[in-house]
Amino acid sequence: FQQVRAVLLALVSLLVGIILDVGIIGVTLGELNILTTSFAVILIGLGIDFAIHLVSNFTDFRSRGMPEEEALAETFRKAGVSVLIGGITTAIAFFMLMFSDSRAISQFGFIAGCGILTCLAATLILLPALLLAFGARQQRASRRYIIDYSFLGSLGRFCQKQRIPVLAAVVIITAI
Repeated sequence: FQQVRAVLLALVSLLVGIILDVGIIGVTLGELNILTTSFAVILIGLGIDFAIHLVSNFTDFRSRGMPEEEALAETFRKAGVSVLIGGITTAIAFFMLMFSDSRAISQFGFIAGCGILTCLAATLILLPALLLAFGARQQRASRRYIIDYSFLGSLGRFCQKQRIPVLAAVVIITAI
């Protein structure tokens, strides 16, 4: 991220999502067990991902000189659907744990699934409002660091030509 402020805003939206999940837990389950107490750590790791995509796209469009509203609209055009689908499928995966015979795992699936949805909602609703209200007002010259990944093409061609030695090395490393 180029803007520390944008990172802090992303963390605020994540915190709101986690607080909403705690509210859902209080209303529905009323308690946590030894397994479900880890839900916040998991939500921090998974929930911040939604915000990273939106903030990085927004920052990129702003650095290209787009006005805030236009940059936000373009961010949602480019990354909004992907973030939404990723969040929903992750929540569904956690909700599948509710069918477990173990009460602790079932509760964990419910809590984590709801938490993913609350973090997703906070990211899609609150974060854009925060970016427009408290984001950088003036456009700055961008210092973009470009990482060259062309070596991956060379690596892929090498692996394609040397299939047997590469496969043997992978099997040996895996066994070790």
